[in-house]
Amino acid sequence: MGFFTYVLLIFSISAYAGEGKQMTPEEIKETKQKMAEVNKKISEKVGQALEGSMTPALYEKYKTKPIIKPNLVGPAKSRVYGNKTARNNIVVFSDFACGHCKTAAKDLKARINENKKEVNLTYILFPLDNRCNPYMKGKLSDYSCPSIKLALCAEKQGKIWKAMDFLYENQELGNKSPFDLNSFVKKMEKKLVLKGLQECLNSPWLEQRLKQEQEVYKDLKIPGTPFVLLNNKQIGTVYKFQQPFKDFLKYLNLKEDPERK
Repeated sequence: MGFFTYVLLIFSISAYAGEGKQMTPEEIKETKQKMAEVNKKISEKVGQALEGSMTPALYEKYKTKPIIKPNLVGPAKSRVYGNKTARNNIVVFSDFACGHCKTAAKDLKARINENKKEVNLTYILFPLDNRCNPYMKGKLSDYSCPSIKLALCAEKQGKIWKAMDFLYENQELGNKSPFDLNSFVKKMEKKLVLKGLQECLNSPWLEQRLKQEQEVYKDLKIPGTPFVLLNNKQIGTVYKFQQPFKDFLKYLNLKEDPERK
């Protein structure tokens, strides 16, 4: 039974009911069985289409993307979430004031956790604020620059991943205008058991550390955040979805190394 037969079946049932006729229990049972068979076939066709063309289509689009190589130097080079020796590497450029970045950060960490042997994540702090990013013309929020600085100060104390979670979780508070930095710093110190954040924010060390972070992307033209690279090529939003991403990684590995199974 094809799709048009299914539509005709539904139309016939509607017409039958519209004439005021009642279907017998046997007719109802038979109709339900036929509809179930049609639905099953449609689902199978959709599944075959996704398996047979969706992943290859994504790969074809992915492989045409230009190669973009961040200059991973200093602490940014070792800021890796997951297995450092994984075959595949994701690099994300992100701003804590960016709503889409918050969602992407959660999705990306989930995909790494689900594919620990295959992929890891390098996180680049990319503030959309020309006060601490000379490659920007303006600013997204008063939260953009201070939050990046707080992340770097927390990284100095060995708590970068906890700090990033905290900075995203408190994004709404940070984006309020005016941004109360002093209260925010006290809250962050207490929650993450950090010391001297205020002093760090005004230190020569942080000024130099920011310059190191800028070295990572100084020759790149990042159009916005989140900007996500997989093996130095921009990847679409497939990382949002558990199974499609897993399938994509498998397909990518086989394409780039046919001997790998």
